[in-house]
Amino acid sequence: MIEIKEVDKGVKLIATEYHDVDLNMLYVEKGNYLLDTSTSIQIKQIIDKLGLIPKNAVISHAHLDHAGGSGYLAGQGVNVIAHKISASLLSDQYNGIYSFFPKRYIKWIGEEESLKFINLIKEELGEPKIISTELPSSSIKCFEAFGHVAGAIICEVNGIFFTGDEIQGSGIKGRAETDSIPQISSINDYLLTVYKLIKMKPEIIIPAHNYLPANKRIIDGSDVERFLYTSLESVLKLLVIAESILDKPSTLGEFAQRLLNEYGIKRKIYPQALITAEAIIKYFGKRIIKTKEGEAILYSITK
Repeated sequence: MIEIKEVDKGVKLIATEYHDVDLNMLYVEKGNYLLDTSTSIQIKQIIDKLGLIPKNAVISHAHLDHAGGSGYLAGQGVNVIAHKISASLLSDQYNGIYSFFPKRYIKWIGEEESLKFINLIKEELGEPKIISTELPSSSIKCFEAFGHVAGAIICEVNGIFFTGDEIQGSGIKGRAETDSIPQISSINDYLLTVYKLIKMKPEIIIPAHNYLPANKRIIDGSDVERFLYTSLESVLKLLVIAESILDKPSTLGEFAQRLLNEYGIKRKIYPQALITAEAIIKYFGKRIIKTKEGEAILYSITK
């Protein structure tokens, strides 16, 4: 399902889906910009539905459902733009895969499930291609918004903020296998990004997916403030839960699984939960006691 909706003069929402969750993109007539590129599998259908090939495409961050269409678009002569860090992460398929799913997680996910994840990433990321790292600053203004992942950006046009996955509310709701906690690679950077948005007082936010509590494609009115402050509260909730879990030594896998359970996510451990778990451990810094025995590493926290 792909629908095109005008959200403002010259700004169109491309409303599609990624597996069982919403996937949003924007098309901006001025400058002929496409914001995000979906997956290598879906991008041609999106371009056909849009009825034109954009002159420029801006990638919010280096994940398969946002950058996977970059290779196809570059092959059509589109100027594909990304932050210089994202450009490096997407310099080849290998970096694109293993920045999203570090190999060290295989022991927690299991060989069979890990192979499924990796094959999915390969298929949907395709062969990414970035042409330019010069971010737009005229008809569209883009700025750094790290925290979800390094190299992430938010773009604003006509007071509409396309936030990608950079602000995640209290997580995402789909089927049981896609319910998730916010995916955060740096707690400090994520908090800075949320505070930056609060200070900018956006009237409309369009996230990449159906993040809670808004759970809709276009967030406006009082829902904007609610969404932003829920994003802060969710981080604090994760930190409180984490501190209680780490009162006794835990492996990374045990910690991540308990974090999911106590946050209310009823699914088995998945790669992005491990990314958030590692970010929390890093955030606690010197309070973390690391015990190593052979290949095993246990984490606990001082009171």
